Amino acid sequence: MLRLLSRTASRAWLRTTPSPPVKCVSSQRCERTSLARTVASSAPAPSRRFPDAPRVGVGVCLLRAKPTEEHSANIVDCVEALLIRRSKPPNAGVWSFPGGSLNLGETLVACAERELLEETGLRMDASIFEPEPFVACDSIHRSSDGAVEWHYVIVEVCGAVARHNTPRAVPMDDAADLTWADVRTIGEMEKLGTATAPIAEYAGQCARKHGARILEMEKRNSAQSTP
Repeated sequence: MLRLLSRTASRAWLRTTPSPPVKCVSSQRCERTSLARTVASSAPAPSRRFPDAPRVGVGVCLLRAKPTEEHSANIVDCVEALLIRRSKPPNAGVWSFPGGSLNLGETLVACAERELLEETGLRMDASIFEPEPFVACDSIHRSSDGAVEWHYVIVEVCGAVARHNTPRAVPMDDAADLTWADVRTIGEMEKLGTATAPIAEYAGQCARKHGARILEMEKRNSAQSTP
């Protein structure tokens, strides 16, 4: 189920129906279609600031196991999530989950994978569990005169990475810094994005859902890496 913070929506919301192939009935129509596509591709991209319509963003709630010595009987206590400190508007200086704008023709999970790699150098490990969209939220910022300066609808995708045998995360692109944070205490951090704390609550639900699998795979990876 994809949660919209205050309400739920069916996963069918995520499905798309492929468009039927376009058939050209004449060479003249094909030329017009080709010209239209050329003009469209050369048109300037819509401004992200003071937009005419909302943009779709995708965030990544990346989970991993804590060090073994910090494990407890509570699964959520054994899992942490990756946060980055943004370097660009509209959230410069605040902590949030990695992510960025969805490209035309790109799936939510593909966008999550791309943005995570661009901003941290990490890749989600589908062998732990398949990445899945799990919550959506609004991100609306207004200027001093009340105009909508930024408007995103953000869909968060939950995924996991192994603690062992995984490259170290490195802040890149829009990420000025990064940290692994206790899922339970993310809401207590300073300089959080407006939606980060409530999303972190749902990240706890993901941790409960997938925590056992995360720990199981971590023990397996640890055993394999031990000489």
